[in-house]
Amino acid sequence: MTKKLLWLVVGLSSQFMACTEGSLDINLDPNPQIDETAYMIDTMRIDAYTIKGDSLNSSASGEILAGSVDLSDLIHIDAEAYFQLSLPLVSYGYYNITESIVIDSAKVIFPHAGFVGDSTYSQRFLLNELQEEVSTSDQQTIDDAYTYNLTPLAETVKKLRPSKDTTLELTIDPNLAQQILTYYQTSDKDENPDLKKVLKGLVLRGDKFNTAISRFDASNTKLRLYTHTAKTFEKYNFDFPVVVNNAQFTHYATSSNYSGFSKLVNPGDQLSTAESSNSMLLMNAIGYSGKVVIPGIAALKEVTDLASIYKCTLLLYSTRKGKNETPQPPSTLGLYSINLNNETESVLTDNSAVQITGSYTYDPEGLVFNSYYTFDLTNYLIDILYGDAKNKGFQIAPIDGTDGITSLKGVGLADYEHAGFKAQLRVYYNK
Repeated sequence: MTKKLLWLVVGLSSQFMACTEGSLDINLDPNPQIDETAYMIDTMRIDAYTIKGDSLNSSASGEILAGSVDLSDLIHIDAEAYFQLSLPLVSYGYYNITESIVIDSAKVIFPHAGFVGDSTYSQRFLLNELQEEVSTSDQQTIDDAYTYNLTPLAETVKKLRPSKDTTLELTIDPNLAQQILTYYQTSDKDENPDLKKVLKGLVLRGDKFNTAISRFDASNTKLRLYTHTAKTFEKYNFDFPVVVNNAQFTHYATSSNYSGFSKLVNPGDQLSTAESSNSMLLMNAIGYSGKVVIPGIAALKEVTDLASIYKCTLLLYSTRKGKNETPQPPSTLGLYSINLNNETESVLTDNSAVQITGSYTYDPEGLVFNSYYTFDLTNYLIDILYGDAKNKGFQIAPIDGTDGITSLKGVGLADYEHAGFKAQLRVYYNK
């Protein structure tokens, strides 16, 4: 930078004191290929929060999740899955069995679909019988829970090996299995056959000392009755599949080393990053998203006559120390407008009507851990300065579907005061 330009930047920086908070450093970007037309760069403060909402995957997710895991230093999460079973796709009469039939065993089979956490330790699973029906019409949330018999129908301790173990199988009580078989044999005579008349539903739980939350495919989970005919010993298997709708969902219970998270009880509640180790937590599964407010935007109107704004970028750094830490970060985050109750209104878009997103960037060869999301806020800033938009802040959340059905991806993003991963908001000007 020439001395003349340096003194120009220093002289003008004093006029920006009234419009920004926190660090007021004004520097030229070191990358001339990107910002060779930059006249000034103003680094502004942001205020950040974690806000409570509901999970995008809590109801009819197609997943059954059970277990416990510590998500870095921020939060501990326990998951238990509620689900109902339906009658087999074909009636008992279809088989034209003429002799009595005997149950050999009955198992609930959960196809293993992955995990989050440390699966190298043995995990304990418990299967309990629901004592009340889960509504098939009401949308379930992450906080919903239903009463169940505290005595497990079945339990097991198993070290699930993702590369070898394809299922988790729990053997249920033979008396319950007999009740289910008897009803199935006569259900074609019922005007409204429904397995809930015998079994209201099941809950798969993990011990609170588990080190991982395991994922199972609900669409292929089933209760299987293994049977044979009494005289000819002909074998029959009958499968009772999971009802994948609002009656199939995961309930999450969370606790944290930061007492402030206990304040996040109702949707719309927010927690300043000053109360959560200068980091906001984003995770669809437990209904947490981020909120960013830029308090200095309005004051920028006082200085826009000095130079025109042509770019505004926000860099939010992950507070993780390693690529493989739990939880794994979402590949893409999106921005959303919110109202004063922190309710999502619509996606924030750029000048091409495309949603503003940030993709996770990781540099494995850098001497300093470098993982962040970059958002282009140029039009957001201009809409507030010159348009009708209000400076209410915006929501940051994982985009549902960008990482398949893995609902337990999440990330902690540092705020402006974080010691190691300071958030950066840069406003670029030209002549």
